Amino acid sequence: MGKIVLNRVDYRLAHGQVAYAWVTSTKANKIVILDKATVNDKLALAMMRASLRGSKVEAYDIPDGVNKYMETKFGKGNIIVIYRTVKSAYEAWKLGFNVGHLNVAQVPMEEGRKLACATVCLSDEEYKMLKEMVDAGVNVYCHQTPVNPKYTFEQIEKGLKGN
Repeated sequence: MGKIVLNRVDYRLAHGQVAYAWVTSTKANKIVILDKATVNDKLALAMMRASLRGSKVEAYDIPDGVNKYMETKFGKGNIIVIYRTVKSAYEAWKLGFNVGHLNVAQVPMEEGRKLACATVCLSDEEYKMLKEMVDAGVNVYCHQTPVNPKYTFEQIEKGLKGN
């Protein structure tokens, strides 16, 4: 049975930071991307697979990914799950994918978003989604890499209020 060692929001999906820092520190042997656009982007998926040699990379749209997890726990080993957006993580959670933690690591600045901490910028809607998850017992935090500071949800909230 698979063990989710990292459940992460990162708009860049599987990239160098994941490949070298997180795969190594978590001893992950598989990366699962829950993102419909990636499922349909064969080139991007091939590039991620090439850059993450040694770790299997799979991609599912959110409902299919949640169903796969419910049926198989994504197989054996240590698994990193990555979403492109907070909304995607929230949707998976609402469908029953609740592994107890969510690392919100990379959400870019866009119109309507405010800096929350480090490399995370949130809209009011994204904040409400995360707050609902926290209120239900999910440990939401920001942690870019294993060597960077880890920010609690309370620190994320303070960052938003300071803007």
